[in-house]
Amino acid sequence: MDRTPEKSLSAPQITVVIATQLRPERLPYLQEMHASLTRQTVPWEAVLVLDGADPALVPAPITADPRIRTLARSAPPAPATSA
Repeated sequence: MDRTPEKSLSAPQITVVIATQLRPERLPYLQEMHASLTRQTVPWEAVLVLDGADPALVPAPITADPRIRTLARSAPPAPATSA
């Protein structure tokens, strides 16, 4: 019987994509999500997509976690205004 080898346990079994504008009032929720992920017993990874936000605003414990990859998306251009 042909069997496909099982995935390595070190390979992430869960990928979480988090899109955020890093609004100050929402940062505690981002930190809580990170804390919840760190308690998981399966390998995981997260992609943090910054929607026009400054990457420097990401809390240090999150930026230090090698399982989290941060992608910055520039803010959409402001609508043109007529004079």
